[in-house]
Amino acid sequence: MQSATGVAAIRDLIEEVRRETAQRILDGLYPDGAPPKARTAVSGWLWFMDGACLNWIEHGDVGREEMRDLLLGVLTGALIAAGSPPDPAQVS
Repeated sequence: MQSATGVAAIRDLIEEVRRETAQRILDGLYPDGAPPKARTAVSGWLWFMDGACLNWIEHGDVGREEMRDLLLGVLTGALIAAGSPPDPAQVS
């Protein structure tokens, strides 16, 4: 991830995957349309996730389930801070 952004084609691919991933998350949580601040929170969370995963790979001192829970907790916290907590019925 760190060195891949130096190649334009790879950088474009990463950006496309990030946009599509964000849209899938937003569509799942907000079927009637995501609030702008939720869109911003999800976009920021994806960057956080990249950094957290790189740290996890480097150090390997956090369990898989702990990592999953951390990432989901940060996403939920970001959406709450954005004033757009997801409807629990939409989260599975």
